[in-house]
Order: sequence, then C-alpha cells, then structure tokens
Amino acid sequence: IVIALGKVPFTEKDWIGVTRMQVDPQGVGVRADAQWKTFKDLASWIKANPGKLRWTGAHSVGMDPYTVDLLLKSANIKKSDIKYVPSRKANKMKAMLLGNHIDAAILNPGEIIDQVEAGKLHMLGIAHNKRLKSYPTWPTFQEGGHNVQAAIWRGVLAKKGTPKAIIDKLHGALKKILKDPEYVAYASKKNILDGYLGGPKVFDAFFNKQVQDLKKHFAK
Repeated sequence: IVIALGKVPFTEKDWIGVTRMQVDPQGVGVRADAQWKTFKDLASWIKANPGKLRWTGAHSVGMDPYTVDLLLKSANIKKSDIKYVPSRKANKMKAMLLGNHIDAAILNPGEIIDQVEAGKLHMLGIAHNKRLKSYPTWPTFQEGGHNVQAAIWRGVLAKKGTPKAIIDKLHGALKKILKDPEYVAYASKKNILDGYLGGPKVFDAFFNKQVQDLKKHFAK
C-alpha cells in the first residue's frame, strides 16, 4: 500500500520478491441478527436504500476501502450510495458493529472469528478464490458472481541486485519454515493462512502486479 501511494523513499523496482508467507483474506462482517445473510442481500438493500448503509474499514485510504470499492463496483453500486466510516483497529470496528454504530465492516477471518463463535457477528463472505478449510461455511464473493479477491498478505522481499543464489537459498529456508510443525501450529492458532504462491519469480510477478493495480486504483 505505502509503495503504491508513494509514501516511502523507494518503489517496487527497488525490490525482488522472495516468497509470500501468509495471507489474510478480506471479508465483510455484520451483526448476527442483521437482516442480511449474504452479500447479495446487502447489495440489494444498499440499492433500495442509497446513502443509508454505514460501512467501516481501517483508514480512509488502504486495503480496506480498496476492498469496499471493488465490492461496490462488482455489484454496480456507487460509492456515494454508502456511508464509509474510516476506523483504525479491528477491535474498535467490532465494537462499533456490536453497538449498532455501523452496519458492516471489513474484517479478516482472525479478527472476526471470536465474535462469530460467540454468535454475535456473521461473515457475509470472503474475498478469496476458494472457501477456507477452517471456516467452510463462509462463502466466497465469487460464488455470488462477484469476482473480487483482496487480502492482507505478508512476504519477504530482497534488495534489487541480490544474487540469485542468495534469493534461492532464502526461498528454500522460508518454504521449510512454512511446513515446520511448530510454525503450522502457531499459524493455525492465530488463524493465519498459508500464503505460499510458488518460487521467487511467481511471487515477484504477483507483487509487481498488485502494486500496479493499487496505483491505478488510487490514481482515480
């Protein structure tokens, strides 16, 4: 995000992708007693009640509002048809939802699961290419006809010019970590998904495409 926004003294051209490690798909959460049980329900309600839905996400510019924009566009809904309320942290957004101060929130699986299991919040869908093994009842937005994929991911980059032998060695070591039983147990406990995409070339292509996509979006 910060690279796409030009808020750091370097660009994507200064880095080489090594590997993606983790991924947290974006999702849309609502109160469990809300009238909307699917994203289709929510989109239909917004169209019938323009300007009334209160939707929160982290920050006014970033991955959360980016996800909201993608979902609205996929449903042919104008940005002016909702009230976007920027927040900062997931706990605050959940409190806002539970207190009926907002109607929907962008939340990752690990951020919402405690309140879902408590029966207080409901996940309308996730911006992923397949359902999560941990939460198979959560539909993807693609299943409803919305080709939206968005996630917070974590990976390792190396400085441009780093020898290929070092890049390959780093990739091999990090790939082993992802399969280490101790790490797998930790990731499972924290609801962190395996974000491995492939070798350095695959991740580097993904990284550069994502930066370009975000640049185009933020330039609008």
